[in-house]
Amino acid sequence: IEIRTQLDFIKALIASTERGVLIREGFSVVIVGPPNAGKSTLLNALAKKDLAITSSVAGTTRDSIRASLNLGGAVVEFVDTAGLRKEPENEIEEEGMRRAQSAVEEANLVLSVFDVTKQDELKPFNKDTIIVFNKCDLLDQHPGETGGEVFVSAETGSGLDNLVELILIKLGVGGETTLLSRRRHVVCLRDCYDSLSSAASSLEEGEGMELVAESLLSAQHSLGEITRPVSSDDLLGEIFSEFCIGK
Repeated sequence: IEIRTQLDFIKALIASTERGVLIREGFSVVIVGPPNAGKSTLLNALAKKDLAITSSVAGTTRDSIRASLNLGGAVVEFVDTAGLRKEPENEIEEEGMRRAQSAVEEANLVLSVFDVTKQDELKPFNKDTIIVFNKCDLLDQHPGETGGEVFVSAETGSGLDNLVELILIKLGVGGETTLLSRRRHVVCLRDCYDSLSSAASSLEEGEGMELVAESLLSAQHSLGEITRPVSSDDLLGEIFSEFCIGK
């Protein structure tokens, strides 16, 4: 029925609006990896300024360092975290690792950074992740690109354009986006979806048309919170023009 078609449209609009909210309010991209993989150097390279202290000594970063950047018109907050390894050397490093894990849980995307000259491994995260092999300037030959992996040199800047492009693709930034981009819009659309679902169920189960009309009226009110209020007479006029209702 037509209501089911509109439900599919509203569902897609909700997803698009939620993406619009993130573009407007900001994404969170967390940089994780073993100690001395070059995470802080990568953050500095992306920000084009020295935000994090870098050193050849492993474990320089103990706390999370945040930097908000504009990528493709979207606000993206990059979070540089403490190095992750199986056995922390002290309580401070253990707390830094705990904070890194917490940042990952709240992230929209994870950059899992490795030193390309080493064989480090990390337990996979239950998050959308880009594998970043850093320090490729130390290799004799630049490796070829693959699907979910990027080879970069945070030191020289090589490969950073490819990384930024993949980040934007993963975040869904670019292309056509809905003009609705506020959290209030998402709430209104979800309320509209629930009301339309009730109307569709009432019709399919043969319930009274007054129940259908009530659900449609509720859906109309929800949409009116976004666009413009529509009167009950407007709604009923539309219903009577589309359905054959007994006198």
